[in-house]
Amino acid sequence: MSDARRLLQHSDSLTQSFTTIATDIRPDIKATAEGMAVVTAKLEYFVDQVSRRPYRMFSGVRQPPRDSLPRDSLPRDSTP
Repeated sequence: MSDARRLLQHSDSLTQSFTTIATDIRPDIKATAEGMAVVTAKLEYFVDQVSRRPYRMFSGVRQPPRDSLPRDSLPRDSTP
């Protein structure tokens, strides 16, 4: 019984540690997800432009402004 009680106390402290870590890194994870969404939208735009006119590989493709990226490609705030 005492082993079970100690195991339960260790699991409680482990759960608290994980909760603290998750809370601390949440903004970083959110920023990373937003950055990946922007990069994905820009890459899709680049592939679309180059597939329409392959010579744009040499002349360049202008980067779209962030405001023109599709809203559905950007992550939404999932804060409870």
